[in-house]
Amino acid sequence: MNENIITEAVQEAFETVYIKNFIKEELIKAVNEITAKNDRWITLKPHGDDADDYKRLLIKDGEDIEDAMHRQGYYNKRQAKTEKTLKELQKEKDNAYSEAIKAKKAGDEKTFKEWTKKFWELKEQIKNFGKDKPAEEKEENNKKSNIKEFKNASNMADALKETSNYIKDINPVIASISLENLNKINSGLNYIYHNVCKFNNLKEVKKSRMRALAAADGETLVIGSMFNYDEEKSKLEFDNEVTNWQKDNEKAIEAVEKNRYLTERQKSTKIKQYQENMKFKRFGVYSSPENLIKETIIHELGHTIAYQAIYKDREEGGKITFGYGESQREQYIIPEYHTETNILIRNTLKKARENGDIYNISKYANKEPQEFFAECFVMYNIGEKQPAYIKEMIETIIKKL
Repeated sequence: MNENIITEAVQEAFETVYIKNFIKEELIKAVNEITAKNDRWITLKPHGDDADDYKRLLIKDGEDIEDAMHRQGYYNKRQAKTEKTLKELQKEKDNAYSEAIKAKKAGDEKTFKEWTKKFWELKEQIKNFGKDKPAEEKEENNKKSNIKEFKNASNMADALKETSNYIKDINPVIASISLENLNKINSGLNYIYHNVCKFNNLKEVKKSRMRALAAADGETLVIGSMFNYDEEKSKLEFDNEVTNWQKDNEKAIEAVEKNRYLTERQKSTKIKQYQENMKFKRFGVYSSPENLIKETIIHELGHTIAYQAIYKDREEGGKITFGYGESQREQYIIPEYHTETNILIRNTLKKARENGDIYNISKYANKEPQEFFAECFVMYNIGEKQPAYIKEMIETIIKKL
């Protein structure tokens, strides 16, 4: 494709966007003129003049425009009166920087410190602009005080009804799980939803023959080998992952050393692997055999919350349309790998690996970023001590939902 064709295509794309925006503006003006005599409706851009969307809003008796926008979810009147626009904050930050430089050159140390402090405060406000939720919502979603107590269901019908509070489509096969195990699953769902983060309801729960205890993404919870777990199996799993983790690796090293069929090089490689394993305090994060199923569900909900935060990042980044006619399709502008949530998790994992904190979490947390977040999420919810930067990662992601 030669350069002239590319230039023409780019010019055509810009013209199309310009015309599209011009038509929208004219439509808004025309509709407002037609409805000027009836003040019960108004057409506006609820997300600001630079936004791409517009909306027809009903104005109820006694309401002003701000009230109508707030009622229909487009506007927070209290915030609008107290918050400055992003441009205003950036202008103030630039001014604070200039004043700090002037004070420094003039040798006025006191003024320099005042403007420097102001500069960093404004920079932090810009960084967090638009991310804060109302105080009441933060308190409702994120405080772990006043924990709602969960009560086990006495029959399967009540247990399935409790499950349906968090999952829309329940596979009939799930009804064949033991009441005890379903209560444990519900206990995990209930605890996270009511005391930590009101995640978006999952679309379905289903059973799988996979060896893993369970699995989850942003929409589905899959029950694996935990389906038929009893007290004995839970104890065995806990011992393998926590109680006997160090001893089992020591025994594995002894077995390798005594193995007559391995070369010295093979022995060295395997021994190094087991020695690396022993640096980790455990394979997976669990507090006790009794809580194994509940904490597995909490781990999986860690995946759910992370994925839902990633989806939200991509939604906020917007979409771009490709093609024409029937072949037209939309695609998120921000790739999943480059979302704010994914970057935060990867950077936190990198820091934990570099400073050795990863060894106090679990071997499984070191596998990849999503497992790192899920394991840290379990620690956060069973009250284990965590470094401040890991706790900050979890709470930052929780606040997105």
